[in-house]
Amino acid sequence: MKTDPWFYSATGASFLVIMLVGFRAFVTRETGDAGRVIDPTIFRLDLIHGLAIAA
Repeated sequence: MKTDPWFYSATGASFLVIMLVGFRAFVTRETGDAGRVIDPTIFRLDLIHGLAIAA
């Protein structure tokens, strides 16, 4: 059974879109649950870590 290379590209793109929609408050406003402000140092660390895991 041969896997179509487009499947992996589409799955990866879908994952990134779903992740950005789910974490849009975190990424755009740097806020956590219930509007909690996230420390800028921790925000950058979490953002880089999340993007590295998703890549």
